[in-house]
Amino acid sequence: MGSMFAKIPGLRVKLRRLTPKGERDILIFADDDGLSKIIGTLSCVECKWLKGPVGVGIVNELTGKADNPWTKAAFLISMSGFSPDAKQRCRDSDIPIFPLSKEDILSLLKAEISFKDLLEQIMAAY
Repeated sequence: MGSMFAKIPGLRVKLRRLTPKGERDILIFADDDGLSKIIGTLSCVECKWLKGPVGVGIVNELTGKADNPWTKAAFLISMSGFSPDAKQRCRDSDIPIFPLSKEDILSLLKAEISFKDLLEQIMAAY
């Protein structure tokens, strides 16, 4: 996922070292004024490859990770979708949490939609 975000104009990506669980944190820095107005200058990314939809617990974990003075938004990527409660928790979070589905990622990779337009669609759905 880090390489996908790195291809988006106006973003820089930093991959953190592997965690003890074998996960790698992804940080996104927005250099583009239009994007930085939406996501701030620093965002974190959480990717989940689960068999079922992401639940509220995972959104709460991400909220905890993103709760610092530097992070202005977070992205939660799920290849298996989100429970209704998880989507609501993303909307209710103190910082913007953008839930990105498999279909959203494919649309970005196929250049069917710009990253900024996708974020604006998600925000409009809130």
